[in-house]
Amino acid sequence: LAGETLTIPSASVQVFDAAGRRMLALDETVGQPSVTLTEPGIYTLRTPSSQRRLAVNTDPRESDPTPADETVLARWEAAGQALAAARPAEPLASPSPRDRALPLAPWLLAVLGVLAVLEPLAANLLARGRVLGAAR
Repeated sequence: LAGETLTIPSASVQVFDAAGRRMLALDETVGQPSVTLTEPGIYTLRTPSSQRRLAVNTDPRESDPTPADETVLARWEAAGQALAAARPAEPLASPSPRDRALPLAPWLLAVLGVLAVLEPLAANLLARGRVLGAAR
């Protein structure tokens, strides 16, 4: 069952959880003969000579399908209503224009577009100035 301790059957065992992650490596099991399996699922135990699967299940007492008593349900509903009555209702307010965040991507794209146009113009103007300066 989930939460119980597994006694390691061999001195060199690797333990893998249900997701395939290593819980205990070979060197960790030498001095540790047991491990607690906390989650339900299929665990893998690997020894140098074999590989075994181990099913870990939840305790069946945790999943009792019998309906709850009417008095328990009534107390639970009354507690929920008392909690809702004690909490003041807050109206949903729309955010003010000051609180709304503006997306940054369109502004950055516009700045990059302007720079893409201005950079070649500036380069051409500087190149003409150098050519004219050298010709004088």
